[in-house]
Amino acid sequence: MDAVTKTKLKFVVSLNVRHSKAGIRSICNRLAMEHFDKLHCRPQDNVLYVGCGAGEEAVILATRVQNVVGIDVDPSILEIAKTDYPADNVEYLLDNLGDASPSLLKWKGAFDKVVSISRIKLFPEMSRVIGNMVGCLKAGGEMLAIIPNNDFNFFDGAAKIIKDYPELGQKMKERNVMLWHKTEEEAEKLLREICDWSQLSCKTQRFNFSLTEDKAKLVWLDGIEDVDRVGKSNQKACLEAMWQWAQVEYGCNKDGVLNKPSEFMVVYGVKKN
Repeated sequence: MDAVTKTKLKFVVSLNVRHSKAGIRSICNRLAMEHFDKLHCRPQDNVLYVGCGAGEEAVILATRVQNVVGIDVDPSILEIAKTDYPADNVEYLLDNLGDASPSLLKWKGAFDKVVSISRIKLFPEMSRVIGNMVGCLKAGGEMLAIIPNNDFNFFDGAAKIIKDYPELGQKMKERNVMLWHKTEEEAEKLLREICDWSQLSCKTQRFNFSLTEDKAKLVWLDGIEDVDRVGKSNQKACLEAMWQWAQVEYGCNKDGVLNKPSEFMVVYGVKKN
């Protein structure tokens, strides 16, 4: 386990929360529970879960199908998945599904379902990943992708705190969260250029997430690599500065819970035979 992974896990433990139930995971869980029923799962189906995170939703899918391959780009959260949500028919792998993925060739046209819930924003080259997701799908297979479309400055605004606080000793780098920023028409056009679909729907969904201080900090820890790079001695101050900014930016209720708007593109498609 590398130093960044150890630092992240140590921070999670210090908050006395389960990583799989907080941060980006809580957002993924809400979206998954709302949209999983769009899939027509069969006992013989093989599923590729892109951005499986801590594995909670992958295990839920695994109760409906034969096998699930869950991939993610975050080794620390995969360690948690293997510990918290192991299953005989779920395999967790470190893979970014980019063009250099060692598994891409063998996965071409291999899956009955390809699923991604929110965490695709952490994968480099999102457009390539979406194209490769479609490529991994069998003819007649289903894709469910819930893609972050607009975070209303949640990551950019928070990441700017690092630049504004020189005592944190970190020059701002490009953040590792990607947003799609597509209209429904643009999303559908892009997907139809990749392949033919017998059914395709691209719909935006906007709602507010209630984030406690601990959950907000976990989301930033998951989504902004520079939080890991400021160094252990500066990390607490960095996250606290982000939290103070967010309270002003979005407002909190009387219980100190942040009301953060989010927009997602919900893509459901059936690949044409």
